[in-house]
Amino acid sequence: MVGPAPRSVSGRRALLGWLPSLGVPDLWYAAYGSNLLRSRFALYVNGGRPAAGQRHHPGARDRRRPVSGPSLVVPGSMMFAGRSLRWRGGTSVLVPHAPDRALVRLWGLSVSQLADVQAQECGLEPGDVELDLDRLRSRGAQIVANRRYGRTVVLGEHRGRPIATFVPLRRLEPTTPGPEYLALVRGGLVECGLSVEDADRYLAARPGATGR
Repeated sequence: MVGPAPRSVSGRRALLGWLPSLGVPDLWYAAYGSNLLRSRFALYVNGGRPAAGQRHHPGARDRRRPVSGPSLVVPGSMMFAGRSLRWRGGTSVLVPHAPDRALVRLWGLSVSQLADVQAQECGLEPGDVELDLDRLRSRGAQIVANRRYGRTVVLGEHRGRPIATFVPLRRLEPTTPGPEYLALVRGGLVECGLSVEDADRYLAARPGATGR
């Protein structure tokens, strides 16, 4: 059952204000890792480079401003797994049916925006991924690429629109995240209304954190 987070905040509108608002979204993207952070997620829509020397994100074909949704607690476990050369350690993945709870932040997107965000998460180009909204609604999942975040799953609904996110195709072993990546996720949790102390407690309890 999807429930409200302790508190949600909308953040600064200016960071996502380059074009008119999307209006009514096709669906909601549930961010659970670094995309909890507004400025980080903006790169997947608007394009840009996180920091000097890092990979440039081309952005989505549809550059309209996403709808800022609430933060929610959903069934499943967020863990750190795999190994990213860019982030020097594990990155966030969601295990939807694990006996735990995970905090997510909703971004209201068009179907093409969600597909382009997923393409970039998979190391592909915008336009390389095609999502079928009717199939997602009826089947609850769609495999779009043989990549780490290549499976789209529906977690529930919000305001009559499906809540979707990206998960791995197969089970991954927990891996300790690098400090820079961990700081991004912590910053996103604080934007969602957690105190720094509560954010640190939440992260410390994730599989893979500090080697657990």
